[in-house]
Amino acid sequence: MSKVPSNGCLIADGERSLAESTHGTMLLEHAALEAIRNLAKYQQSEAYSVEENRFAYLATGCDVFLEQEPCAMCAMGLVHARAKRVFFRNRSSNGVLASGNWHLHLEPAINHHYQVFEVKIDNFDVNANASRHCGGIL
Repeated sequence: MSKVPSNGCLIADGERSLAESTHGTMLLEHAALEAIRNLAKYQQSEAYSVEENRFAYLATGCDVFLEQEPCAMCAMGLVHARAKRVFFRNRSSNGVLASGNWHLHLEPAINHHYQVFEVKIDNFDVNANASRHCGGIL
């Protein structure tokens, strides 16, 4: 979690970081969606070896690390990207993964599910002024 950009998202395959992002300035430029977009760009680049992972679809088998709990839009983007596991540090007022909330990732009607972990770190506040909702704009 220490490598996650402030108010951002990191997508990793094991020890290797594949893509990251922070919240953009536009309303729909949430960190998770921007990181998925950056992962797609990386997978289309010459740096990505198709032979190495020829059956991968975006984030298949990848872990996603977020500073903020994702909103419904970002959580669904992670479903479509086929994330394996999602880790988040801070609960969001519009989050949909933490205990007590609706669990989009467990919705029986969707065709992919991922594991979710809320990471608790004592005496650690990455950004005391960080937004407490996914998207950073409200």
